[in-house]
Amino acid sequence: MASPVFSSGKEFKPNATFAQMNAPVSAEALEAQFNLPDAEPQRPGVMTYEGTITKTALIALLVGLAAVPGVLFPNYAAMWAGAIVGFVLSLVIIFQKKANPALIAIYAIAEGYFLGAITSFSSAGQDLDPASRRCSRRSSRSPCACTCTAPARCATRARCASSS
Repeated sequence: MASPVFSSGKEFKPNATFAQMNAPVSAEALEAQFNLPDAEPQRPGVMTYEGTITKTALIALLVGLAAVPGVLFPNYAAMWAGAIVGFVLSLVIIFQKKANPALIAIYAIAEGYFLGAITSFSSAGQDLDPASRRCSRRSSRSPCACTCTAPARCATRARCASSS
């Protein structure tokens, strides 16, 4: 099947000549085109900038709202389920001939939860406060007396744990 973009223009017709493609357009034809009504109320199937921006904003809002539970209540299994569901839905949406708003909304929710949960897991895995990585010894006699808010990152505790 040929692309509708390339098959609709007169420039892409098999027997089009340069003179046919660049034929002058009359002032009446241009005036008639400029006097056409706006696309939204009369022709709902026409794509406009406002419609594109509105739909993009709604999808971004859905992603952001779905990311909130992912950040607050991360679940490892649900995170990967959201990633897989989002990937499968993206393939379905891409290869469908007609856009399905319900599938696009479900995709946005699944990917939003995935993004929120993976953000939560990655920030939990990395201690973002550099002050919590510093360890201070309480006494010089005991090398294992380390006070650290992140014990797994405390070098002294790691040495003490490996020696015992």
